[in-house]
Amino acid sequence: MKANIFKINLESLDGFKNKLLDVKMSSVFTKNMNGWKTEFFFSNNPDEIELPWLKYFKDDIKTQHIRNKMYFGVFIWSNLENCFAVTYGKSHHYAKAFCELGFGLNLATKIADSKDIRQKSARRFGGSNTRSINSYQRKTLLDISVSESVDYLSAKISEDKVKQFSKQAKFGDSLLITKDINWLDFGELLNHIVECLTETSKFDLPKVNHIKDEEIIEKLHNELKLLLDSDDLSVNISEDTYSIIGVDFNFSNADKYQLSFKGGCKSNSQQIDSLDLPSIINFAKLNDVDLFDIKIDFYTETRPTYRKDFKTIIEYLHPTEKIILQDGKWFEFNEEYVNQLNTFVDMIQINPNNEMAEIKKMVESDFSKLLSNQHGYNLYDKTFASTQKHLFEAWDLEKDETVYAVKFGSVQKLSYVFDQAINTLNLLTNKVKTEKGLFYENFKIKKFCIWLGISRKTKLNNLSSVKSLIFKQKAVEWHKICKNLSIDSEIKISYIIE
Repeated sequence: MKANIFKINLESLDGFKNKLLDVKMSSVFTKNMNGWKTEFFFSNNPDEIELPWLKYFKDDIKTQHIRNKMYFGVFIWSNLENCFAVTYGKSHHYAKAFCELGFGLNLATKIADSKDIRQKSARRFGGSNTRSINSYQRKTLLDISVSESVDYLSAKISEDKVKQFSKQAKFGDSLLITKDINWLDFGELLNHIVECLTETSKFDLPKVNHIKDEEIIEKLHNELKLLLDSDDLSVNISEDTYSIIGVDFNFSNADKYQLSFKGGCKSNSQQIDSLDLPSIINFAKLNDVDLFDIKIDFYTETRPTYRKDFKTIIEYLHPTEKIILQDGKWFEFNEEYVNQLNTFVDMIQINPNNEMAEIKKMVESDFSKLLSNQHGYNLYDKTFASTQKHLFEAWDLEKDETVYAVKFGSVQKLSYVFDQAINTLNLLTNKVKTEKGLFYENFKIKKFCIWLGISRKTKLNNLSSVKSLIFKQKAVEWHKICKNLSIDSEIKISYIIE
């Protein structure tokens, strides 16, 4: 039997049951067995579902009465300390809102074999690749790139746990196993799960943990509202091409979108072709409604229309804390993620030999001119290269086959300098043509240096001491690209004396 198991928060159990009743499920039977109270919910008469693609054949076949019916069920097992839900059909969509997020991944560190990974999904921060799925041959070691946060694994079960579970399993917010088991024995399986969750992890897994503290959540929500009111560019529409519900992948390919809001009528809705933040903000202002009351309908020809709340489609990485908003929930990067990132970011050299270690307050352009006039640097500040699509400043200074990008400000707000440097390196890699031919075709670069001018009480001995995860994530991505191009990378810092 295949079992997709969610761990339900006990305080959410009543709400979960009410949700099941709201979607026209009914309680079919209850039993008490092996210390567990069980209750099975079933959709006796599910709604009929239209088949979007049938409309193209309406003149050729009689399609007007053709509908799909999809039955679904939930088997709830609870006691005084734990609650689990085994889902069937589409009911995993309902369990998602009431489950303990990351339960399956937490269990993976206790029972999975990290030397035999079959599939991995992970979010990546700092570069252009935001999320990816990788499949592997048998006996492949778990390989996690720097800046990756794992959100799904398919793996072999470790030998000492095969008897209790199965040979292989999938891990996400839920656990999916295929085991020769009668449902009457589910209680024994769940007891094994509860026991394993208390064991020491067999391997590290960089990921995010769900924040549950209501005070912290409210504070973060208020900060987010202020950012959105100020049109802050650090809040983005999520560019994920898929989502994971439990262990099931949902790929999104919407053709158009419709904006509406709570309490609004059909005439207040607006259809848009692409999902972007300015359009949604303008819609909210036009209708004088809170952004968080906005609903987005996703239209596609291959599946029924589905709806999402505004908060679930935006992504925001906190500038100073180890916190991210994704899928409408607040998460904190775990210790394994932070430690791995710090290890890699400290591989970037901070050059202590700086002829401008301390400077008076000045603007970047004056600083670059000073280095050019007094220390022999070639000035490129305000020298722009242009392609068919972009006008950009590649770097500010050059000396001895080393190029320098100069940026002043607080460390937390200087992460964009790595974006600019990465764009420049990508142009070099792809040999993009400019109006004057290939991008710096005859320009030889041995080293790329980011030169920062910052006001700071204590000096930076290593980059891991920077609080901003965004800064470190983008610095690591820049360093990696430099390494791939056989270009050395380093950081120089000039401390601004107020």
